[in-house]
Amino acid sequence: MRDKFKKLIGVALAGTMMLGALAGCSEENYQGDKLDGFDATAEVKQGTNGGFAVQKGDWIYFINGHEDYTAENVYGEVVKGSLLRIKEADLKAKNYSKTDVVVPMLFVAQNFDAGIYIYGDRVYFATPTTDKDLDGNTENTWLDFKSAKLDGTSTMKGNYFRLENNAVQYRFVEENGVVYCLYVEDSTLYSYNTNTNETTTLVKGASNYYFDESDAENPNVYYTMSVTYDIDSDHSTSADYNQVYMVNAGATATTSEADGLMKYTVKDETGKEYRTYEFKKSFMEDKNEEAKEADKKISKEDLPYDLSDYSTYPYVNLGKLVLDGKGSFAEANPSTQYNDAQAGEADAPYGYTYTVQSYENGGLFFKRKDNISAKEYLYYVANDAVKADTWKSVSGNASALLVSKDLTTATADAVYYSTAYGDQAYIYFADGKITRVENGSSIVMEQSAGEATLWMIQGDYLYYYTAGTNGNNLKRINYTGNATDYNLAFGSEEYFTSTVGFIDWNSAWYKPEFFGNVLLYSNAQAVGDASYNYVWAFDMTGADGMMTAEELNAVVDKYEDAQEKISEIADADSKVKNVLDYVFATDSTSLYDTIKDEEDYFDDDQKELVKGFKEDETDSYRQNYYVNLVGKVSESDAEAMEEAWLTTITPASDEEETTEEDTGLETWAIVLICVGSVLVAGGIAFAIWYFVSANKKKKAALKAAEATVNAYKKRIDTTDDKSIDVYADEETTEETVEETAEETVEETVETEEVTEATEVVEEQISEETNE
Repeated sequence: MRDKFKKLIGVALAGTMMLGALAGCSEENYQGDKLDGFDATAEVKQGTNGGFAVQKGDWIYFINGHEDYTAENVYGEVVKGSLLRIKEADLKAKNYSKTDVVVPMLFVAQNFDAGIYIYGDRVYFATPTTDKDLDGNTENTWLDFKSAKLDGTSTMKGNYFRLENNAVQYRFVEENGVVYCLYVEDSTLYSYNTNTNETTTLVKGASNYYFDESDAENPNVYYTMSVTYDIDSDHSTSADYNQVYMVNAGATATTSEADGLMKYTVKDETGKEYRTYEFKKSFMEDKNEEAKEADKKISKEDLPYDLSDYSTYPYVNLGKLVLDGKGSFAEANPSTQYNDAQAGEADAPYGYTYTVQSYENGGLFFKRKDNISAKEYLYYVANDAVKADTWKSVSGNASALLVSKDLTTATADAVYYSTAYGDQAYIYFADGKITRVENGSSIVMEQSAGEATLWMIQGDYLYYYTAGTNGNNLKRINYTGNATDYNLAFGSEEYFTSTVGFIDWNSAWYKPEFFGNVLLYSNAQAVGDASYNYVWAFDMTGADGMMTAEELNAVVDKYEDAQEKISEIADADSKVKNVLDYVFATDSTSLYDTIKDEEDYFDDDQKELVKGFKEDETDSYRQNYYVNLVGKVSESDAEAMEEAWLTTITPASDEEETTEEDTGLETWAIVLICVGSVLVAGGIAFAIWYFVSANKKKKAALKAAEATVNAYKKRIDTTDDKSIDVYADEETTEETVEETAEETVEETVETEEVTEATEVVEEQISEETNE
């Protein structure tokens, strides 16, 4: 039924799907200005496809922060969550603001194992649909799958296809020059051909599909299938073993009929015929008749079987058999059409049952259980081995590499790597410890890792994390040492964990990514009460490539020293501490300068402390010494950040807050009501003076944010006027613009305040008189 509904949706969308991929058809595409420097022939850097950032040639393309999928998705107006680019040379040179907008649409699909993919001169992605339902609500839980030109000139208005699950499992892959989109829906694996706009059903009925975790552009998918005897009869039974398959995005099938059998022949990605499955036509026709008897009004599309469509047949599988659990005892394991004729000799009488654990590190990790002894161990087979013409699905079991007999440690959460001898070793976390298992020997690398989650191996280092303030922090340890290296008394700091506490990355988005020695991540650090989750960079370049532990620890120590310096200067004075935190984070005093002389907020000693810290030229006393924003900030977020900082550094007046909160009236109004009937004329004059004098100071602080933001807008050079960089700061320009802005605001406020004061006072006196 689900497939039939998809067909109806497909018909409804046919107009936008047919020519959506053709960049030359202007009526089917959004148009943009051409970006300089794009080279369509440049190579995509291996391993970067599929995350939030991809490198092609000299350019790194990245999603500009974590935006919510419910945000407005109007082409040309999206900043946060859009696709930007930065030159690799600028990233290395720390020219982080030199970015261009490539596709001003939302890149916010909720599957964070699949991001953006670049093939040829196009970027392929999923974005919330902008279509509306009958009530006018945007259907942003549906995803449109699209592509755009990387030079910024053309983005699809329509879509290749649309899915209702915005967290769907998908990958864009390339096979023989054709880009396919693999996706899973209702336990079915599909492949969409972007050249022909045709969807192929690859597999139905597998419990899970495993995409390559190490190489997101790999077009091959692993899965297990059960074996059913007499599947085209009413007395079908299940075998005691199962099978492991691998299917390619380019596989196809053709149907045929002969001798009362409905058949389909599987062809691999090269067009070579692999296997033919056949089923009794009479069985399928009988089931259709039974459905008609049960429901007289049933439509043809809702019948169990469409004899012209193999995807409705009892068994649908376009994959190649990799591992066959069929045992050697023929009576218990009769041959079926699912077994290979030349499979080799079985080494287990009653066969095996497989459970896929992960697909990474160049091959498949799987658990294999003997159906007699029930012993279950973890094994590994390499992709290259199973794709060879000499591979045999049954005898191949004997050549699978044993990884571990301990399934309590060799889990999917462990990190696996290949040794110099071709073995598969792994590192696991348990009971607060991080342990490496290699060649059967275990070495405890970290005794007190807390509640750690292992992430990945990069170079000589294992990266892992624990919970940070708002997201996750970053930890690192050299995993290549021997047992004595990790001895806390005698070991080198190279083999001790380094904790980068100033990184707080967004745990609800993509994991961080390395480009050279620069780590890009979504920053979960809060400004006020909110995290804005834009992309930030931490450059880990040392004297000779990647920072050593000594170099990294030196940076961490400087950060901690800076925090201690701020606490030392503030000396438990929260007002000073808040301002120093603001100066550290923004390398600016602009907002502080607008309020420092208002309401006697700060005394002279406090002002001197702030001035001294601002004038201190120690680089490590500023956040931009450690990490920096990459890209652009939306205008609304910039204003919200300014407002949050203003609220943070503006001391509250306890007496004033209490009085106004308890009564709901301004203090001047309370006083005026008490004496209004005695001193009418004098009360009006006094109230107007007091209102203007007091409220001018209050509104000045609020208007300061607006003045500062406007000043920023005037001095920021961006590729579109809907984004600004709130972290750039030029004092001279800032002060000049702010002074002009503040004078205008004060003149306007003065006039409005006098009028408002007069009206309110007259209203209060009128009420007194009437009483």
